[in-house]
Amino acid sequence: MQELKEKLGIGNEQKFYNEKIKLMYLEEKASLLQPLSISNLVNYFERAKDFEEIADCDLCNFTPNQIINFYKSLSLSSVQTLIVINTQLKNYTLWCMNKNMVITGMNPYEEITRKTLLDCVNSIDKNTRIITRETLESSLQAEISACDKFLLLATFEGIRGSKMKEQTHLRLKDIDKKTLECKLSTGRKVKFSEQLYKYAKESAKETEYITLSAIRKTKPLMECGDMVIKPSINARNDGPVSNHVMIMKMKRLVNFLDLPPNMNLNSLYESGRIDFINRESKKMGLSSKDYLFNYEDMIMQKYPSKIQAKKIYLEEYKDFFE
Repeated sequence: MQELKEKLGIGNEQKFYNEKIKLMYLEEKASLLQPLSISNLVNYFERAKDFEEIADCDLCNFTPNQIINFYKSLSLSSVQTLIVINTQLKNYTLWCMNKNMVITGMNPYEEITRKTLLDCVNSIDKNTRIITRETLESSLQAEISACDKFLLLATFEGIRGSKMKEQTHLRLKDIDKKTLECKLSTGRKVKFSEQLYKYAKESAKETEYITLSAIRKTKPLMECGDMVIKPSINARNDGPVSNHVMIMKMKRLVNFLDLPPNMNLNSLYESGRIDFINRESKKMGLSSKDYLFNYEDMIMQKYPSKIQAKKIYLEEYKDFFE
């Protein structure tokens, strides 16, 4: 199983309940799903492990009540994410049914409605995760490293990719100096804002990182040519910065900049998408709702993760749309 984990890019420390079966499923779906979908599935399987051990059964044999309790335990602020999770676990259970592993012969995830998922959302948490562009721009005035400023603004402007690779694999040569068009590691082409390009250039020139601890220190960075986000000189390898490091950077930035305590990379990305919809709809003299329903392609060029249920999305974030 270790070889299979390595083949799928799953760390040895990541454990699943009924691991052999889940790895078989992931291997079978690896060529059919996007890398981000596989990464998300791994995350869901990992987070479900404790629940499965308590229930003494695999996810595919959960009752609807067990599914609801599991979803509530995730404390997610977005029903969109729960819709995606439920769809993926429904597909996993269907696969298990075809292998006669589901005791009831029924797919319990089909019984989970959107209304049920809405009841599983942490609405208080949601309202403390979304920030405005003005709040972000104020935070960017702080004395922090250019790479941290780039992380914040790039995520807000929709540059992320699976495991943050659109940022961690970025080099200055990928950006056209005249047009500011950038070809990202995912193959996407986006136009950088002037401010984001400024941070990218400054970050690529950095030789030291300013820590976010109470006592400010500097740490030397590796020499990586024109790489925008460089690893610390004490990093385990000289390759691109890992997703884990990016997540920890964000946690420290939230604390240091006094951003909403529950904010993370996903909610920063969502904040940017909401801001984009508001600004673009205003330019066209449309309501945010009309823009969302009629210009999905333009939104996805900038923020490629699909909004699964637009009406629910509008209801979920109604306090933030203009």
